Amino acid sequence: MNFGNKYLVKGRRNAIAFNKDLYEDGEFQNIVENCQNDDIKLVVVGLNISFEDNVYLRQFEKIDKFLTVYGSNDYLGFNVLIDAVNYAQQLKRNNKKVLLYVIDLPEVIRVIERYTQKNFDNSYEHIQIFMKEIMSVAQAFDDGYSSTVLLRYNENMQDNELLKTEILRISYNIK
Repeated sequence: MNFGNKYLVKGRRNAIAFNKDLYEDGEFQNIVENCQNDDIKLVVVGLNISFEDNVYLRQFEKIDKFLTVYGSNDYLGFNVLIDAVNYAQQLKRNNKKVLLYVIDLPEVIRVIERYTQKNFDNSYEHIQIFMKEIMSVAQAFDDGYSSTVLLRYNENMQDNELLKTEILRISYNIK
């Protein structure tokens, strides 16, 4: 799927670095249009997103949004994430083409980390489990259906160990 001058591989895990908020570039608008043209359900996950991104996303009626705004508590964010992944998995089981779009992956990791540190032993293991669940949404099927993941991360976070070893290593890195 082309969006702007970039390419997203359907049925795979895709990762893209960014240095602007979602509303500041036209890439998201291109993705929305491509999804609508190809009958792909767009599921957007954003935890602790900026107020500007939240306002921007309200204009898109035909996408499924799982969002929390900046300053939301980690319990809410953790549950929103679980709901989004379960919803995307259910769409996939019902033979729907799906794109799970994670607005800011490092923030998702931070929310999981803060929540699990308060509620579980060995939070790193829980972070890995949840990241595997997010990544498992991506799959291509013989009948032409695909379920795709697009993970956005701030380009300043490229040195994050989890991002490098567990995510970017197994994702198609969009340039």
